[in-house]
Amino acid sequence: MTDVAPKGCEVWLRPVMSKTLTKIQLPVAERADLLIRGLAHTGIIALVDEATGFQGIEQRTLWLRYLRRLFAKELQPWVKTFR
Repeated sequence: MTDVAPKGCEVWLRPVMSKTLTKIQLPVAERADLLIRGLAHTGIIALVDEATGFQGIEQRTLWLRYLRRLFAKELQPWVKTFR
């Protein structure tokens, strides 16, 4: 997996810190924050799974359930990306 998603999110999150976004841009930045936090949690879980040897078909099912719970309804189409 490339680091395009995290870098794309950073583009939106840096201006949040400096408070340079317009009111129209803020919802996009909020979604970027949600995505970057989800990717961080997913990465940590993946590292633990790799270290403990937890892998297989059941893992894929658990990941999909986790992603569905993590992301808001408007981001549900992205869950299919991780199948």
